[in-house]
Amino acid sequence: MARAALALASMAAIGTARNKDLQVTADAVWTPGTAVVESIRKECAKGGGDCVIAKMGGSASPAAVAFTKSIGGEGWLRDFRKIGRVDIAYVEYPLRAGGGWGWLLANGSPSPVDVDNLQKLPKSEMADNREWAQLIAQHPQAALYPEDRVGSTDPVAIVYADGSEEFVVGYAVRDGCADCPLLGVAFLAFEFNAKGKLGPLEFRGFDADVNAPHPIRLNAGRHFALALRQTQGREWSIAQPPAKWIVREAGQSVQGATLFWTFDVVSNGTTPMTLAEGDQRLDLRIIADPGLGH
Repeated sequence: MARAALALASMAAIGTARNKDLQVTADAVWTPGTAVVESIRKECAKGGGDCVIAKMGGSASPAAVAFTKSIGGEGWLRDFRKIGRVDIAYVEYPLRAGGGWGWLLANGSPSPVDVDNLQKLPKSEMADNREWAQLIAQHPQAALYPEDRVGSTDPVAIVYADGSEEFVVGYAVRDGCADCPLLGVAFLAFEFNAKGKLGPLEFRGFDADVNAPHPIRLNAGRHFALALRQTQGREWSIAQPPAKWIVREAGQSVQGATLFWTFDVVSNGTTPMTLAEGDQRLDLRIIADPGLGH
């Protein structure tokens, strides 16, 4: 198998925040107007991060400026989702070619974690995956590239009873370059323990269907909660219920702007499940293995 096929190509180099003690909250969100964004793109093309920070000036809160400084002036926090110990920061990067948005997993250890700046892929898991091995046999240069990061339902966030969290992220798989043909989608899971410490990445598989549902893998006997953005005046519903002998609904709770929808895994097996809110859909594939744990 070509080692190049296991490299995550064209990823942004953000890494860990310079201020490791910085706690990211919704207070750091900055929403500049279109004219301000265009001015930053034009005037900061050569000045870089320092220019971006200066341009934020008096229109951004101290928290917003502190966040931008923490990621080296690369961009600003455009949105924020409170999940648990670890949260989701949605970032706009004005100086990237054509603009760009990204996702950071914030407030854990390390923090933030840029989902598109992976330094170590779970190579052995990928090599052992049948679908991935078949793909590499036909396309030796296949590699992972960032998906479109503009959505508000992604990444899929899961909270377990012990306080640990999991984030499932999809990546486009292309045939050797960012502009090469799209071959499908691959999924990786970022797992944090109850203290917010990031564990090894887990490969969740490859699917030739670019609209494949996000896979959630856990064991029978577990409880899990999907953390969903709660929009005022709208409600999430189950558009496609899971097989009730595998997964059962166990209740809901709302904390701030986050809906925690809890489910029990009662038996092993695989079942699809789709949640919907207005025109938003969250397609999932629950893979339940025998035994306790996740």
